[in-house]
Amino acid sequence: FIQQEGLQCDGHIDDTTALQRALDTCGKLHIADGAMCTTRPLTLPNNSRVQLERGSKLQAAHRADWPDGGHCDATPMLSSVGTRNLTITGDGVLDGRGEEWWAPWPLHRLLPDRWRPKLLELSAVEKVRLEGFTLLNPARFAVDIVGGRDYRIHRLKVRAPDFQRAPNTDGIDIAAANVHVSQVDVANGDDSICIKSPATDVLVEDSVVRGGNGLVVGTAYNVAIRNITFRNCTVIDTTFGCHIKFRPLEDGAVSGITFEDILISQSVASTWRRVLHGDHRGYAIGIHMADQGRRRLWPTGTWPRRGRDVSDLGRRRLWWTASDVRLDNVTYRRIHAESQYAGEFYCAGGELACRGLRLEHVHINASRGGCSFEQAFGSSDDVTPPSCALMSSPAPRGASGYVPSYALALGCVALSGAALVLGRRAGCSRSTLGRRFRRREERGRSGSYVKAAKAEG
Repeated sequence: FIQQEGLQCDGHIDDTTALQRALDTCGKLHIADGAMCTTRPLTLPNNSRVQLERGSKLQAAHRADWPDGGHCDATPMLSSVGTRNLTITGDGVLDGRGEEWWAPWPLHRLLPDRWRPKLLELSAVEKVRLEGFTLLNPARFAVDIVGGRDYRIHRLKVRAPDFQRAPNTDGIDIAAANVHVSQVDVANGDDSICIKSPATDVLVEDSVVRGGNGLVVGTAYNVAIRNITFRNCTVIDTTFGCHIKFRPLEDGAVSGITFEDILISQSVASTWRRVLHGDHRGYAIGIHMADQGRRRLWPTGTWPRRGRDVSDLGRRRLWWTASDVRLDNVTYRRIHAESQYAGEFYCAGGELACRGLRLEHVHINASRGGCSFEQAFGSSDDVTPPSCALMSSPAPRGASGYVPSYALALGCVALSGAALVLGRRAGCSRSTLGRRFRRREERGRSGSYVKAAKAEG
């Protein structure tokens, strides 16, 4: 196709026009060994087939030549919307040239992520096969699947630096139905493989993730996630191992999540690399229904005294309330981990308590801390350390009152304002992540609901 379409593919000339013409007229694009094609955004039509031979590269044009997205998201390098039968295969490379887009840490926190283009985005696409190629240095997400069904993702590699240099460079984000991911290898600085919403019937297996956030479910608005399985995966030096996260004001339901046959190895360096930059210390397994696992300062803005772990702040007080996501039937089975901290399970109270959790044959060698639970209930079998044994379930849903998180947030704001006038401390505290208003009532009904983390050894 290079000869037929007049492509240069010398690594310097912009080949966008010829590449798009080949896709539109032939529906096929073959990048031969040794070719280095340069492109601005390309759109994949129905029945497209892209073949990237070993030794070939399809790279993004320089940032100065990228179209301005204005107030919208930057246009992805490769994208398709509402199509069918897409195939991208081969052992070549898709290069996003992200180094031209990443702002130095911590300046990247001040710039909107949407200004940076994703490498591959598929929206409402059906029957997709992605196999063999490497996604290198995405400016933002490497693979973003938004809707559609019937995806087969096999033997992909994702490579991006850590979060300090390459922020929000998720590896593979999935919000679709009937998805099978196998034998992928993701090394990045943010969510490694992440399930977003809506997602149904997703299997991730026989894969390796390293350096990022691990195997993740969340975050998303209008959450509808069910029947998700991660199995036979290796997790190396990620901040989290098996991680479920949601943010305040997100709502919906999550059910039927399984992590099984997972091997987790987290070194001391990986544990502290984020803490030193204001993020979470991490853990092997856990659920956070309020803060994505990140610790924030006390609402007063005070810093910890010298020598205290910043990550410990927020266990009793968080600025935000919890999400309104209902979480049921999550299983951790045959998990083996070497880590600094075993796990944290922080859920909302009342109707939003996490129920139906199961820990089966979970063995975590945690050198600094065990597990802690807050409004998380279920059963355990063959679990170490002992602090990771779950408590039995509380009363069924509907047995106690429920106040939405947005209402509690407004209440905290109002109370804080009143306290400022009166010269008092407002006292709006997390309580089971934002619901301490019912603390005495719930303690009287279901007993103490917090199992404190205890250092092992």
